Amino acid sequence: MSNCMACHAPATLHCPVPFCRAPFCSKRCYKITYKPHAKVTHPAISSSNSTTVKASSHGGLGVFASTAVTKGTLLLLDPTLLTVSETDTQSKVNQARLNDLPETTRDKVFELADNANTATATTPKTLEGIIKTNAYPTNSPAEGSLHHLFARFNHSCDPNTSHRYIDLLGMRGVWASRNIAEGEELFSSYVDVFTSREKRREELRERFDFDCRCRSCERGDANDDAKRQRIRVLDETVYENVKVGDYNDARIHIEERRRLLEETKLDSPAEMYRLANDEQQCEEHRGSNPERALKAAREVEHFGSLCMLREQQAFIELGENIKKLELQASKTAS
Repeated sequence: MSNCMACHAPATLHCPVPFCRAPFCSKRCYKITYKPHAKVTHPAISSSNSTTVKASSHGGLGVFASTAVTKGTLLLLDPTLLTVSETDTQSKVNQARLNDLPETTRDKVFELADNANTATATTPKTLEGIIKTNAYPTNSPAEGSLHHLFARFNHSCDPNTSHRYIDLLGMRGVWASRNIAEGEELFSSYVDVFTSREKRREELRERFDFDCRCRSCERGDANDDAKRQRIRVLDETVYENVKVGDYNDARIHIEERRRLLEETKLDSPAEMYRLANDEQQCEEHRGSNPERALKAAREVEHFGSLCMLREQQAFIELGENIKKLELQASKTAS
């Protein structure tokens, strides 16, 4: 790795954007130089050229793909308008944070929907209602974030995008979880998709006050429900298999989970990263097949890059682990 773009000290991390390899020594240096380097290395994402906002057939506004994109493509890096607290002092803390923002940013916050209080011309929006309607979790406990464009994404239990809050950027990254056609509406899921149709619809009614009319819910396929719930069970089962040393069972369950993710078309880069990580842990604990462990580690690296995980320490250490596995695999082959 070369020297930091900001201070020229030895670099220890890369920009997490998949096609950008700009080197940095710390999160501080990254944040200092983000805007100037982003204008050069990822202008399309910085200017949100891959999406457009217009009326949706689901009601209100929606976000649509401006061009055809392939699975794993980074669609959007949406800056945080407001970081919100979900503690008992929520109202006071969040109001104070809002008051500290520039007026233009405060205006953008109040452009977001407030479904929690059924706001009308005579009952104006509240900050609490906007937060309940639009906030997504960050990576910190009891904390969420508001985003101006991502808040326009409508819900589907068959989402075509995945997202993650990126601490290093202070932005929410959104990428395609399958191939998306030009002009196709972009959907996120507001709830856990690996539960039953009944539970998903109940949670959506309670939290967001609407009945889900997505393709999966309208179809009401009991087999699809069973597959989704089985994926959740397998996720937990693999962990227990590896924990007690049942590596053969773990591998069987990993392959079953892979098949079900593909059949339900829920095999997003985020889910495949999770699957590959489980497989790598399984093979490394087993210790008898370095080639298989290396293959899984490379998949972790691939899907982790798509999910913009390169700033995380575990992902940085993965590169060294791959080198060790390559050495082990070459010794085994010879």
